[in-house]
Amino acid sequence: MSKTTIGVSEKTRDRLKHLKMKFGFKSLDELLQEMIQVMEILQFERMADKVRHRMDKKRISLDELCEAGRRVRKEVFESWSSE
Repeated sequence: MSKTTIGVSEKTRDRLKHLKMKFGFKSLDELLQEMIQVMEILQFERMADKVRHRMDKKRISLDELCEAGRRVRKEVFESWSSE
């Protein structure tokens, strides 16, 4: 694995090193990989909350949303098949 450097302030570097030791990571790379995964999960959860909020606002259940998706996929497939 090739390595590169990234520029961070001393304060950020110190905080990263503290977190690395606190949570028992072997390297800063492992810590940063974990932080990336956590951020991706957080982003997914935020999007899920937005979808739930919009569904509540429109009073649509998850089953209704899934059924609408199936209908749209079926229509698209049928239009592709008929061409």
